[in-house]
Formats: sequence, C-alpha cells, structure tokens
Amino acid sequence: MFSKYQAEAQQALDDLFDEDVLPFKLTAHKVTAENYSEIRIHFYDSRLHSIIVEVQKPISIKKQLREAIFLMLTSTGLRNIFRVDAKMHVRTTQDLVLTAG
Repeated sequence: MFSKYQAEAQQALDDLFDEDVLPFKLTAHKVTAENYSEIRIHFYDSRLHSIIVEVQKPISIKKQLREAIFLMLTSTGLRNIFRVDAKMHVRTTQDLVLTAG
C-alpha cells in the first residue's frame, strides 16, 4: 500500500526537478502512517525532512506534494515538516499557515 504512495510522491518530485521548479533532487525514501488519514513522506534530506499529506481527500498525493513544495520554495520561515490540510493550506509544525494558490 505505501509503495504506491512512495511511487506517486517520487513522480511528483521528479517532475518538479525536470521542470526546474525544484532546484535540487529529492528522493521519497520511505512512507509511514501518521494516523488513520495521513501519511508522512520521508526524504532524509537536510533541506526537507518530510511532508505529511492526507490520503482520504479528493486531491491526489502528487498534487498535495507539489503544492507543499511550491510553498516551501516561495515562502520564508518554513521548517522541516509540512502538513497539507483539506483546504490546501500548508502548516509547519510551528503552525504557520499559508494558503496555496
């Protein structure tokens, strides 16, 4: 089950790198369950450790990941872990809320 999410996340990362949106190569090394409706995608990278996305929402994991990466690249003050909620907001663990789009 998690291998599907890992593959989808990696495809999103590769697309962003190929489009020159992501200035560095990231690898989705591992996917773990955060709770019943969220997963954590682990990158094991000093610039971005992980992103938490919801799996029970109509927006694809690929889209959620792209939005979180876009916000990370265009915003300041964001730290290691990002959470994308159902309204496409990204929150860090410090509860900074930024609207995507």
